[in-house]
Amino acid sequence: ANRVQREAVEKKSRDSKEKDTTKESERTGTSSHLGAKYKEYMIEHFSTAYDPKNVPIVEVCVKVYSVRNINMQEGTFDAEFTVMLDWSDPSLQGAKGKDKVDFEDHFYPSFFVENATSEPE
Repeated sequence: ANRVQREAVEKKSRDSKEKDTTKESERTGTSSHLGAKYKEYMIEHFSTAYDPKNVPIVEVCVKVYSVRNINMQEGTFDAEFTVMLDWSDPSLQGAKGKDKVDFEDHFYPSFFVENATSEPE
């Protein structure tokens, strides 16, 4: 009975995470780019062009250079920062450093800055 309960809890957790992911993508209207060569690789190795379990994990790092003009009444501030994204795209296996890569053919994540009041410079 314990194993069945644990599996039910794990399934409920997975289901809620999948629902949350769907809501997030619907809310933001954003999605990562899956290029033709990435899709070909996925079909060859996983029999489908897209499976959320096989999308590359993206590591995110933010380097903050400055925070200024803090306005407590409006809840705003200005910040200067760099966002760095790191991931491994298996469809690039075998590409050499000298090879010209068209990144439109591969995976790259999309991202946004929540509550941004202006576009990056």
